[in-house]
Amino acid sequence: MEAAVQSRDAPPQTLEQLRSLVARIHTKKASTKLGGRALRALESIVDAPGQMAMSSISEVAAAAGVNASTLSRLSKRLGYSGFNEFQDVFRHHLYGKSHFYSERARDLLRAPAGPEPEAILARIAHDEAANIAATASHIDDATLQAAAVRLIEARRVRTFGARQMHAVAYFLSFGLGMLRSDVAQLAPLEYGIAHGLAQLDVDDVIVVISCAPYTRVSIETARTAADQGMRVVALTDSQASPLAQIADPVFVCETGGRFFGNSTAALFVVVEALLSVVAEKMGARSLQQLRRREALISEMGVDL
Repeated sequence: MEAAVQSRDAPPQTLEQLRSLVARIHTKKASTKLGGRALRALESIVDAPGQMAMSSISEVAAAAGVNASTLSRLSKRLGYSGFNEFQDVFRHHLYGKSHFYSERARDLLRAPAGPEPEAILARIAHDEAANIAATASHIDDATLQAAAVRLIEARRVRTFGARQMHAVAYFLSFGLGMLRSDVAQLAPLEYGIAHGLAQLDVDDVIVVISCAPYTRVSIETARTAADQGMRVVALTDSQASPLAQIADPVFVCETGGRFFGNSTAALFVVVEALLSVVAEKMGARSLQQLRRREALISEMGVDL
């Protein structure tokens, strides 16, 4: 058992405080003393907040290269009652952003005043252009190609997003449904998520879209689908996102800016790119599918 001195300070309440504690332990400025093995485990944990928030104590311990009892002792040395309270810090970091929208709106209201609405339009357009450029710079073509193959070859494809991300999921479902059959959004409200997942089999694909503040239903949907042998593709906002621990491939999209919610332009651009790769790979089949839909639209007199 590693020697350690019980923390005399209140346990850290945020991920930022935990990271600060690690730095202070290294410089011997913290009252908390940890052995080398426990400190390395703590460093591993704070570097993977999504995994810590979503995994069991055994899974976290395995990833950190220690056993579960070491994590239990570490939790208490940090001042927590046990592992569950320690884990709650990470869950709050991912899910507990209860003031996300009001804080974003406050930042918008604090921006320098200018002519309206031109000033706001210019600022939002600048933010979204920056988000798109940053997103495009770190998504490689191989990842797009791999995701497109999965969307083409799967027997069934479902999309899921909550709150703002519902619009992105709808857009992806509609676009992909123009190119191939058996595509839909997951779980109509009258039946529920479990019913929707029960319609899918091993190797069917579900695309989950979720950005901070992450919704529990989105993460649990992805985790349950993966546990059932389905292929999970994710669009999210960070490699630290809990979705990044579950899905493959993962598209990290920038969502920052001065809008009071998540800025979504980069997400929609990635969906457009993904659909374009799907159409390109399908070749003549994509043209046939689109012409069939155009014929049905014409026959039914949908368009004016």
